[in-house]
Amino acid sequence: MKIVKWLTAVCVAFPLLAAQAGELHLDYSDFYSHLRKLDDEELQPLHFAFGFVNVQSKDLCQVQSVMINTDKMDIPVDVMANNRFVLPTEKALKLAKARLFIKLSEPENRCDLSVLLEAKPALFQDGVDAAELGMLMAAFQRFFDKMGSFLSFMMPSATGLQITVADDSLVPEAFKALSTFNSGHWHVEAASLPKLPNEIRLEGVQRITALTQ
Repeated sequence: MKIVKWLTAVCVAFPLLAAQAGELHLDYSDFYSHLRKLDDEELQPLHFAFGFVNVQSKDLCQVQSVMINTDKMDIPVDVMANNRFVLPTEKALKLAKARLFIKLSEPENRCDLSVLLEAKPALFQDGVDAAELGMLMAAFQRFFDKMGSFLSFMMPSATGLQITVADDSLVPEAFKALSTFNSGHWHVEAASLPKLPNEIRLEGVQRITALTQ
């Protein structure tokens, strides 16, 4: 297994140990050093969603379970329907030298770690309006600007939003007029967001990530 480039983020290395086919043991501290990059008031609308991509099909590998293990307890981690999971940012777990036990349905050497920076689903589960889209755009820009301050040679810039909607018939015409549809996602440039009508509202949103260049 190797580490793949983040989607709308940067590439990092996580030392790992494969206990058997389909099972991984990783140090929580390596994730924590990354998770704390979102420890910023303006970045609270965002989180990192971890998963594993099949090296051949490029689809997400099925994650059966994720467990945070310490000497005193085991903490189960919810795996989302899309086979990604979110980890807590807890310094106590780092100090406790916690480990992550991850079970995959496929042999671990067929799956590469993938890290996705995305908006927290709770922010748009009941729909999202123009002002909220602007707030999310600002958060993505803040993240890339912050990272670019010391990784400018490798960090992209956030130029817009990529929005996945369950039913495209729910997308208002006013939004369609200011966006493009590409490979199952709606793309709206940052410069177009202020032009959206205040009353516009997107329903059935499944994911919001950043467009970068």
